[in-house]
Amino acid sequence: MSQIKIVRIHNELLGTYGDQGNAEVLAFRAKFHGITANIVDVTYNDDLPTNGDIYLLGGAEDAAQLLSLEALQRGDNLNILHLAIERGA
Repeated sequence: MSQIKIVRIHNELLGTYGDQGNAEVLAFRAKFHGITANIVDVTYNDDLPTNGDIYLLGGAEDAAQLLSLEALQRGDNLNILHLAIERGA
């Protein structure tokens, strides 16, 4: 059975509009197709994992979006996202 890693980014900040459910729906649909999906929650203080297959961001008010952007600009997070895009995530 195949596996995928779904990375849910800053759900505690960007979950205002119910976007956290997107990860669950993707995991459910993957399971339906015989693919095991692991959901990894990355909080404001965490670094992004380099091995995600799908990276999800939700929506929120302006202040929460700015906090999320600040966190994504820390360390190597933007480079991790760019590399993930290059490898097809």
